[in-house]
Amino acid sequence: MSKDFTDLPDDVLWVMVIRHTQPYVGKDMMNKMLDIIDKYPQYFQWEHKYKAIPDEVHDAFKKECYPEMYNPDRFTPRKGNGLYSEIKKYEIKPVTMEDMEQLFLEIDKKEQERHEKEKRIKRIWNKHYSKYGLEYRK
Repeated sequence: MSKDFTDLPDDVLWVMVIRHTQPYVGKDMMNKMLDIIDKYPQYFQWEHKYKAIPDEVHDAFKKECYPEMYNPDRFTPRKGNGLYSEIKKYEIKPVTMEDMEQLFLEIDKKEQERHEKEKRIKRIWNKHYSKYGLEYRK
């Protein structure tokens, strides 16, 4: 594909811009994007390779990668007094340097966990999709 975006159809360019600027889109916008992707396979080769892979492969990947989504207990209602009563329990106090250090340590820990999860997902992706020549992408 050319690096010059002036030769791209407007619809294709629109999909590319939306993908890079909006992490979440609504149902109508997603359907419009999918229609454009179907209309221009030469610009969306990865997506068409993905669609050509059997559903069993996609299902196996999702079940291995996201087992919590297949746990029936995840829909159990939570018990408690609600968010407002939980917030009222905490006292408001000035932020100290120790609090900030703790916050940064927690942020670092979460970033490490996110990185490890991303590596795990990529490993599982390669296990299921490498034989189809489909590279992992975030």
